[in-house]
Amino acid sequence: RPATAACAGTALVEWASEPRAKGGYTYPSPGCLPLRAALRAPVDGRLFFCGEHCTEGIDPCVQAALADGARAAALAAEAL
Repeated sequence: RPATAACAGTALVEWASEPRAKGGYTYPSPGCLPLRAALRAPVDGRLFFCGEHCTEGIDPCVQAALADGARAAALAAEAL
C-alpha cells in the first residue's frame, strides 16, 4: 500500500455547512504522482476506483476525473 503510506494527511468537509467553501480539489504532493498507480489498480478484478486522485498524466481536476471515470468504466465492462 505505498500510496497509503505516503499520505500526508486528510480533510473532511461537509460542503453544505461551509458557506464560503464553494468547492474543492485535490493536488499532488511532490513526488507522489507515481504512487497513484496503486489507487488505480483493480481489487480482485471486480472493484474499480477512479477519479482525479487516480490520475498521473492529467492535472488533478474535473478533466482528470472524467477521463479516469471512462478508464474505470471500460475496465469494469471488460470484467463482466
